[in-house]
Amino acid sequence: MALEHPYRLPTTDNRSGGSNANTPRGRVRTRISPGWVAVALLLQWGFPSLEARAERIRWGSVPNQEHLTSTGQPLDASWQFELGTFTRGFEPTQKNTSDWAAHWIPIQRTRYNPTTRWFTALTTVTGLESGIAAGDPMFVWGFGNVANRSEWILFRSESWRWPKPNPANPVPRVWSARNADRTILGSVQNTASKLQLVTSDVQAGSAPRTSWNQWREVELASKEPDGPMDDANQDGVPNVVEFILGRSPLTRTEPSKEAWLKPMVQDSSGARHLEIRVPRHPERPVQWNVFVSDDLAGWKSADGEVEILDDGPGAFVIRDRKQLSESSDRRFLRIQPQLDP
Repeated sequence: MALEHPYRLPTTDNRSGGSNANTPRGRVRTRISPGWVAVALLLQWGFPSLEARAERIRWGSVPNQEHLTSTGQPLDASWQFELGTFTRGFEPTQKNTSDWAAHWIPIQRTRYNPTTRWFTALTTVTGLESGIAAGDPMFVWGFGNVANRSEWILFRSESWRWPKPNPANPVPRVWSARNADRTILGSVQNTASKLQLVTSDVQAGSAPRTSWNQWREVELASKEPDGPMDDANQDGVPNVVEFILGRSPLTRTEPSKEAWLKPMVQDSSGARHLEIRVPRHPERPVQWNVFVSDDLAGWKSADGEVEILDDGPGAFVIRDRKQLSESSDRRFLRIQPQLDP
């Protein structure tokens, strides 16, 4: 049995990924040690094209206002706000926060600006939004963390109803937090002189899941390079890996040799087997394909050859059914994360 070394972070293949986020596929292969491991990232993109500009909506808050957490701290740049709605028949309340994310249908996300002290974004109504129909009620969901605790705010206005596309209307609608007349969680305090949003502690539930496209638009807005295999902070870790791990693509940190994959040899029923643990951020939607090889030349599906020990929100863990003592040949696993755009 041979070890593959040394550890190397993913490298860019300009022929199949590049900095163009609209390319249909990007692929990178990585060799990690210690262990009999080969990893390939398979990115599948399917960005819909907008046939025509239509009705637009400017949504957000009011600049130069004080917005606070439940502990009285000003919101910082880590806070995000998302426009969206819930599946029909689901009514969000303070008692069912653990179910919100499962029923949430996102439209657009933006980040809070602590310098101008507001958040704002412009979205376009196309009539092609999945799961959303004209007349559906719209919400704004704000979320962040305070001392490792989740805090949210959720509010809407009865007048915020998803419109039909209207290419003839050049003037965007304005949905301002100042007009919110219903607050489900947190508080919206609106007077003639000020608007104040105050978030609330959340006892159960996860924030909305973050797709690659959402993450790129928020984290890499107006930044280059912003492709999946680019490295915005030049720390040796591609943007797509920063996304899966839940790390900032703009803050340069020392790469960890154990942050991406954690191969190990484990005993099971008296035999030694290769296991791999792939950590991930719980709010990053990732599905996995696994392939096996004994020589790095021929690959086949790992169906029936590996068992999934964990496919939870924090990690994907697999175990090779083949005993390490059965052969002196190398053993490789290729793990392909498939990311929703």
